[in-house]
Amino acid sequence: MILKSIFTGESGPRRDVVLLNAAAVLVTAGLATDIRAGIDQAAQAIDTGAVTYLIEALQKV
Repeated sequence: MILKSIFTGESGPRRDVVLLNAAAVLVTAGLATDIRAGIDQAAQAIDTGAVTYLIEALQKV
């Protein structure tokens, strides 16, 4: 599964696309000031395990 591999540390173009899409959502939602800030926020969420934790919690519901 592509997303699972990205969320567990894969780097490269596929991760870049995920970060860019997440950044656009964060900017649109007013949670990031610009695309660069959104990319940083998205990368932090992935790298700290927050995304994996959220997915696991949602799977339990």
